[in-house]
Amino acid sequence: MPISSLPAALLSQMTVINNVPPPPLRNVPDLKMSKRINYGQLNALCHIRGLQYSRSSCTALSAHNTFIKQYPKIFLHQKTRLPKLFKQEKQR
Repeated sequence: MPISSLPAALLSQMTVINNVPPPPLRNVPDLKMSKRINYGQLNALCHIRGLQYSRSSCTALSAHNTFIKQYPKIFLHQKTRLPKLFKQEKQR
């Protein structure tokens, strides 16, 4: 993973001035994909034209409306199963 220039410059300056050792490298933990998110829909949502860089406010508004309409589709809803009801027999 590349290091941006500003933190690298600050780190080198700290090392030169105070002889501060660099912080230890850490691994990023593996992320588990959620079973409640439809990642295909999320990907489509992230690539809506006009959402990121729009010169026209009309295009941005249209992209925003599309985003709001599509947003609920990224969440997978589990079907609620109700307990089965048994009919009581009439007493004679």
